[in-house]
Amino acid sequence: MVKKADPETPEVYTVSDLEQIKVMADPLRLQLLEHFCKKEMTTKQVAGELGEKPTRLYHHVDALERVGLIRLTRTQQNRGTVEKYYRAVAKMFEAEPGLFSPGEGADPSHKDAIEDLTTQLLDRTADEFRDVLRFAQTSEMDEEDEPLVTVAEVHAPPEEVKEFQEKLMAFLQELSAEHQNIEGPQEGWRRFRLSMMLFPLDLDERQKKDREKT
Repeated sequence: MVKKADPETPEVYTVSDLEQIKVMADPLRLQLLEHFCKKEMTTKQVAGELGEKPTRLYHHVDALERVGLIRLTRTQQNRGTVEKYYRAVAKMFEAEPGLFSPGEGADPSHKDAIEDLTTQLLDRTADEFRDVLRFAQTSEMDEEDEPLVTVAEVHAPPEEVKEFQEKLMAFLQELSAEHQNIEGPQEGWRRFRLSMMLFPLDLDERQKKDREKT
């Protein structure tokens, strides 16, 4: 067996590169990244969990490694072949705020990549939630299975919103550290999806006020 140095996986990685966003915008690659966030795995192992053929995934894994979203952790000889184990470079990913506002003259593909990734994440969340609703229509759900759905409009000065964002990220990092820093699923544990978005609703109003000032 040939082992590579495997430093402790950081909690959060900030995506700041457009090429990384473009790679993540592919739904299959995003699924792969999710699995590599859990623990180190080979492409064949992930293929088994996804119900895919390994040959379909190799170039997707190569793309994730090329842009620095996953890393090779070790290699192992197995019946004349070399198995490559990969792991995500962090347990959780966040986008650098500047990615959403590249400015005038930016490459149009930048906007397209951000839109593709965001739409993909929202569509997947919607599909998973529909599955929960379909289950509820045919089976009785336990209290712990009831989904939590909340939509809130927050009114606050900018500095308080910034503080709120920081608290949310701190909570997510704590959640990741406590419940994802494990080698695979634990006995009695279950899987849940938490999707959050915080975005301004008054951009048009602010733009109008800025025009009136000039």
